[in-house]
Amino acid sequence: MNKDEEKFITNFLKNIPVIQLDEGIIEDVTKIKRNHKIKLTDAIIFSTAKIHHLELVTANTDDFKGLNSKVKITNPLKIK
Repeated sequence: MNKDEEKFITNFLKNIPVIQLDEGIIEDVTKIKRNHKIKLTDAIIFSTAKIHHLELVTANTDDFKGLNSKVKITNPLKIK
């Protein structure tokens, strides 16, 4: 990685808000894990998007198949 790429990544990451886990997310993660075979990290990501009404952007959309919700899941690699 060159210095320009490093600077871009640093600036990009500084502007991403961090959402803390709260009781609502934890409760939803528990429900999802009880009913679906999904990694804990993916359940946390999905529940956070669901609870906060956010779009979930991932290249791994298959990780979230079968989760019934109104969460919009977008693969940025397939956007034209």
